[in-house]
Amino acid sequence: MTMGARLEELISHDAGGRGLARHADNLLTRSRGHLQGAATLLATAGKTRPLIVTGFPILAADPPGTGETDGPPGALALARASVAAGGKAVLAAEGTSARALSVAVTHLRLKGSIEVVDLAGLPPGNLPAALGRRCGSCTHIIAVERVGPTHTEDSFRTWAGDRALAGEYLEAAPPEARDRCLSMRGLDVTAHVRPAHLLFEQATVPTIGIGDGGNEIGMGTIGWEVIHRNIPQGGRIACRVATNHTIVAGVSNWGAWALAGLWRKLADAPPLPDSEEEFQLLELMGKEGPLVDGVTGRRLPTVDGLAWYHHARMHGQIREALT
Repeated sequence: MTMGARLEELISHDAGGRGLARHADNLLTRSRGHLQGAATLLATAGKTRPLIVTGFPILAADPPGTGETDGPPGALALARASVAAGGKAVLAAEGTSARALSVAVTHLRLKGSIEVVDLAGLPPGNLPAALGRRCGSCTHIIAVERVGPTHTEDSFRTWAGDRALAGEYLEAAPPEARDRCLSMRGLDVTAHVRPAHLLFEQATVPTIGIGDGGNEIGMGTIGWEVIHRNIPQGGRIACRVATNHTIVAGVSNWGAWALAGLWRKLADAPPLPDSEEEFQLLELMGKEGPLVDGVTGRRLPTVDGLAWYHHARMHGQIREALT
């Protein structure tokens, strides 16, 4: 068993009961081996400068659209892995998620190595071009818990080809759910995010997606029918955007930690920081962003409704598996 396979086994724990592996053909089987592939890609690329996109708005928060605690910590862990391996990184998000990342980068004294871009502050129109003018070129593009758009009827028919799925799709995804960014509950958050999916659809560099529910950028790799048959409301919320490598985890931060840790290991870089430091960063970002728990909508240092000790245990198991 490769180290990546061992890590995939660890992070596959479906802590929120979302249905990642409800059937034999599921989100985990479809993404098997992608973690090892992504880490190898990054570790052998030399000096990297990935563009890492995160930020998932929560409508139940006060105010609505506040970013959640799943995503930014994982994105930061990947940016720090790039720096530890001798490279740099760009972090991109909107609003409170961008502010949380900026505060954390300043706290870590990494502003010279990690740039933070608030996507909401870029001019309207062509987002990839605007971001390119703002921060220059990158070596990879990574999404961590970043909501992406569902299929349109045309894109679905192109994707499905000869497979007899059109009837299922039209029933599961009514017109108001097409080409929209939807939460796990099926709520429309499109108005709260810039079209970062275009960065992936127009990418000329390798892409990686990390998610935990089927509605994130990268899940187009898994396939609509697999998400539809495993995840409640999966046919309604499934993101159409594929990536070269897609990592599925019970919590997206776990997937990012596993990738960051394996990247460091393969690149002979220092190991992941310990879980105490991760908790301090989560508290800092949650307070200064602010960020909220994506399940409860509350401003607490919890992630996906789980108290920190669940995440600390997973972080420790990841670190142990990498020794």
